[in-house]
Amino acid sequence: AAEAAARSGAGLVVLAAAESIQPLLVHGLPDVVHEPLPSTDGTLDGDAARSLLAALAGADSLLVGPGISLTVESEEFVRTLLAGLDQTGLDEGGELRAVVLDADALNALAASPGWHERLSLPPVLTPHAGEMARLIGTTTEEVQRDRLHHATEYAAATGSVVVLKGACTVVAAPDGRARISGAANAMLATAGTGDVLAGLIAGLVAQGLEPFDAASAGVYLHAESGRLVAEGYGAAAGLAQDLLRLMPETRRLLDGG
Repeated sequence: AAEAAARSGAGLVVLAAAESIQPLLVHGLPDVVHEPLPSTDGTLDGDAARSLLAALAGADSLLVGPGISLTVESEEFVRTLLAGLDQTGLDEGGELRAVVLDADALNALAASPGWHERLSLPPVLTPHAGEMARLIGTTTEEVQRDRLHHATEYAAATGSVVVLKGACTVVAAPDGRARISGAANAMLATAGTGDVLAGLIAGLVAQGLEPFDAASAGVYLHAESGRLVAEGYGAAAGLAQDLLRLMPETRRLLDGG
């Protein structure tokens, strides 16, 4: 996710993770700034959220969720973070434009009814069908029966941009607009590819795109990269890392090249 944000053209990316695993991440991704956070047995907690809030001055975009796991502590991390976002001074060289919520951050939201009522910052949610089902309290099969309806309804109810991932990903805005990707690529169901998409969207928000447009452009670039991976390696053999390798080629499409 962090590398995808960097490849999107964000310029400067900060990777905040539990201090216990930070040394591993520094060696794996030296091209970003690292912000170690306190944790409970390696899991981010309320103290980690407060440390992250203190480090957000100057940030334009925030992505929460990939890699945090789902525990009592991580649920507290998400709740504390969202509760503090609107009270955090973010005017030193930038203004937080949106928060992108993915992976287990979405599962934490599902356990916090009314979460959107306590957040004025625009949220972008990137669930797959199973996560969407947990958010709205239904089954995955029901979500898949009418993906457009569920995405647009939840976007309107929560004031969020909803990116419902899957074959022909739906991007829904809170005002009723929706866009549907024409891509249906099995390679994009590979583990880690959703993190790449979330990082792309966060990076595009940081570059000034409105959340709905950033989500739409991120879905497009993600799908194009997936198409190239499938053509080069086959849909079965492609990995999320392959998307990152091809990202510079697809990113040029936004610049007319």
